[in-house]
Amino acid sequence: GISVLYADYCDVTDQDIPDVVKFVNERPNIIEVYLHHNSITDLGASMLKDISVYNLDLNSNYIGDAGAIAISQIAKLRNLNLNHNQVSNVGVQSLARNKSIGNLELDHNNFTDDACKAFAENKTLLNLWIQDNNLTDACLAAISHNRS
Repeated sequence: GISVLYADYCDVTDQDIPDVVKFVNERPNIIEVYLHHNSITDLGASMLKDISVYNLDLNSNYIGDAGAIAISQIAKLRNLNLNHNQVSNVGVQSLARNKSIGNLELDHNNFTDDACKAFAENKTLLNLWIQDNNLTDACLAAISHNRS
């Protein structure tokens, strides 16, 4: 059966997300969902908390802190791409507390050095992308305390 759903550049909006979640959850073979370059906001992202996938790509949408907080609750999520969204410190801190994400892409968002401290406690993160945010070398100093 289908193992990957690609719905990039498909004008997916918040109103479409319940159908996406239903479609994916009715097909347990789907482990990857790509929804980049759509029009998903915090509302739609909040509905994604019930999706059962390992890889979720939400690059280039309109997702902020509320959406990131909801997404951080996806239990088996291993890879998350939230590049080019609007996530700030609160959302990043919630994502850093997730116990399953190994690869987290947060390039081109809106967080600062304060959010980086949350990564020092994360034991599951293997790869972290954080370029083009409001960061200084203090962020790297905070992350360097991670001993996972």
